Amino acid sequence: MWLNSEEEHLTMPIEQLLILLEDSFQHQESKRALRRKFEAREWIRDEEFARYFSDKMRLAARIAIDVEELIDGIIEGIPDEALRRQAYMQCFVAPYHLLRAFEKIMLPKKGTQQSATSSMGGSSTPIRCYNCNVRGHMAGECRKPKREKGACYGCCSTNHQVAHCHERKDKEAQ
Repeated sequence: MWLNSEEEHLTMPIEQLLILLEDSFQHQESKRALRRKFEAREWIRDEEFARYFSDKMRLAARIAIDVEELIDGIIEGIPDEALRRQAYMQCFVAPYHLLRAFEKIMLPKKGTQQSATSSMGGSSTPIRCYNCNVRGHMAGECRKPKREKGACYGCCSTNHQVAHCHERKDKEAQ
């Protein structure tokens, strides 16, 4: 019906016709809704950074956003706090520098052992719990009761350190 509403539609080149169709029928989202979509888009596990980056760039192209805010928006969409901090420390000046730095990075899988690396790019060391001193988990995930600061890692006594713990030595002797 729309196509036949004006005679010139029938003789118009297809590119012009498609633009006219888009202008006539495409729902225009508000700038606020577009900005919310941009801010809500996060990098998800098992997704390549390049795909996340291109989605953010596509969303940013539809709103007026300066380069600095664009870079901050891309970094804020990184759910891993350590990676996000590292990205902020790099002080990227162009979005494509961020893409280049993260193109081979994958988000750590949830529930797997993670390795902590120094911010200087040093060697990888396993995560160690500050509560029980066992490798493989962090204090927030520890199942043992919360240890007082300075208390023994073996028995939680404040009278001695783990090196002088009788409980630990008894366990090793058995």
